[in-house]
Amino acid sequence: MDVGPGTGINTEYFNKDTVDMIYGAEPSKAMQAQLYDTVKTMGFEDKYRVMECGAEYESLIPALKKQGLIGEDGNMEIFDTIVCGKVLCSVPNPKETIEGLVRLLKPGGKFMFNEHIRNRCETKNGSYLARTVQRLAMLFGWESTMAGCDLERDTVDFIEQAGEWEDKRVTYVTEWASVPFAYGWMGKKN
Repeated sequence: MDVGPGTGINTEYFNKDTVDMIYGAEPSKAMQAQLYDTVKTMGFEDKYRVMECGAEYESLIPALKKQGLIGEDGNMEIFDTIVCGKVLCSVPNPKETIEGLVRLLKPGGKFMFNEHIRNRCETKNGSYLARTVQRLAMLFGWESTMAGCDLERDTVDFIEQAGEWEDKRVTYVTEWASVPFAYGWMGKKN
């Protein structure tokens, strides 16, 4: 499952020969048109289903049922991999959303992410100045002008707390900056 900006920018990283199907959650009608175009351009039109929903559990579960992925048995562990790219910074309830996504992973499945994060100023690579800039940006409208992006989230911590992980690979990039990000993956315990 692909949860990310509706432009489909993650699609170029998938291998058509090894992907069975991608289910992409996109609530914005405006972004859906662009996503459909990207999917077609990348040659994934037969392997990508755009679901008109958000990543939040209460929006996502009905869409997955509509796709026939959650049957009468109620089994929720349906995905081998979930990819979140620059989306968890803007969902209304990040902890609950991430917990819901993790419930959808099969044992041994991977939760992959590339997300904006709070400047970890308390670490050796963080910056108190950049953290102050983040706070000021939030006060002066960053969130409303950047499609709900909240620079004050500890997204990696939320992911870590959402499940039992066998393996974790996290890389922090531009930790000193006012818009740092982290990418990597966590493998759900078997």
